Order: sequence, then C-alpha cells, then structure tokens
Amino acid sequence: MNILSQRFFSAIVLVAAVALFAAAQAATGPANAHAGRYGEGWACDRGYREANGACVGVKLPANAHLSDFYGSGWECDRGFNLAGAGCVKVAVPANGYLTSGAGGENRWACRRGYRPVGNACIAVKVPEHGYSLESAYGRGWKCGRGFRTSGEACQRVEVPANGYLSDAGDSWNCERGYRAFGESCNAVELPQHAYLSDSGADWDCERGFSKTASGCAAVSVPANAHFNYKANGWECDPAYTRRSGACVLLH
Repeated sequence: MNILSQRFFSAIVLVAAVALFAAAQAATGPANAHAGRYGEGWACDRGYREANGACVGVKLPANAHLSDFYGSGWECDRGFNLAGAGCVKVAVPANGYLTSGAGGENRWACRRGYRPVGNACIAVKVPEHGYSLESAYGRGWKCGRGFRTSGEACQRVEVPANGYLSDAGDSWNCERGYRAFGESCNAVELPQHAYLSDSGADWDCERGFSKTASGCAAVSVPANAHFNYKANGWECDPAYTRRSGACVLLH
C-alpha cells in the first residue's frame, strides 16, 4: 500500500470513529443519562430529570423520597402531604391512625370505639344493649338484636302475640295467617271459598270465584264463554265478542 492509499484509509477510519462516537453520545445522552429502551434515545438516571436537553439533579425537600413518576421526580413520605414545594406532616389526633385517601393522599381515621368530631377522635358512648361499630360514620354504635334505637338509647322491641322479630332484629312481623293492626297481630278471617295468599297476611278466592269487599262471589260464565287464566272472571270464545255481559257473534 502506497502512502496515498494509507492516508485515505486512515481518513476513512477516523470518520467512522467520529460517527460511532457521535452515535454513541446521541444514544446515551448527556451526563447522568443512559440509553433508552431498545436502544432508542436516552433517559435521565434515577435522581435526575430532563431540563433543556440536560439531566438535572432532583432536589428533595424534607420528608420526601425519589419516585419514578414524571414531574418533580419525588413524592412525600408516608404521613406527609404535598403542600406547595414541600411536604407537610399530617396531624393525627389522639386515638387516630394514618390511612390513605384518593390519589394516595395521607389522611387519618379514628380507632374502633371513637368517632371523628372536627379534628379530634371522641370516645363513642355505647348505651346498654348496644355495641360499637368499626365504621366511624354516624353514632358509631348500633343496638343489639331485639332492640331499636331511641335517641341515644336502645329500646326493647315488644313483639306481640303471633309475631316474631324481623331479620334486622329491630322490628317485628306477624306470623302467617295474621296481619299487623297497630301494635298487634290479628288473625286473617277467611271467607267461604277463600285461602291464604302467598304473603300470609291476606286472602284470595278459589278458582271460579272473584274477590269482593266482603267475600268470594261465584263467577257466572255465559254461553259461548270460558274462565279466564286466573279463573276469577270469563272471556268470550274465539269468534265471539263481549257485549253487555254476554258473548255475541258478529257478522
């Protein structure tokens, strides 16, 4: 290889090296940066964020830590909330504890047996026959089964004869065959040709009878008619039309 060829070859190598260096620098970015995923572009190292093409160190305020979220690059420690450019401690009252709200904001709640009143946790006064609730809302207590709330006390539910406690336990229902009347359970009086309804607190008529205010009246089916689906009335046969209590054939 002559001198001219050697110089030409050296120039090509130099250009290639410069190109590789420039490409590497473009991939890794400025100081405190690293190559992006799949070799595309670059991203700032943890603890730095991009500003005008450079990676600037994140300035942590007191009671904060680095985060991987975009934006400031930091977030407040547990028990502190963002306030301006810093972190302010959450004031947890006596008998309270830290909890999390919407967006991860730190809040506080009262321990069992206490309820929030303003910025304090006040002891719940549970009346006789009551018990405290886990929920801090409302009174913070509930009456036991067989008792109902009356002001700040628990009043016994007086179940009448032929009655029983409801599923909730704070009221009563009548047994089947009886209906509530005031504070009593009165027997359902069945007229002739009647039976107890599904609810057990009323009656329905047998098939072939219709319900009236006083009892069950027999259904009289005219000529060219038949009982309806419930058999408490009638309908005209096909080709006949109802007219004045009868079924007539229209021409």
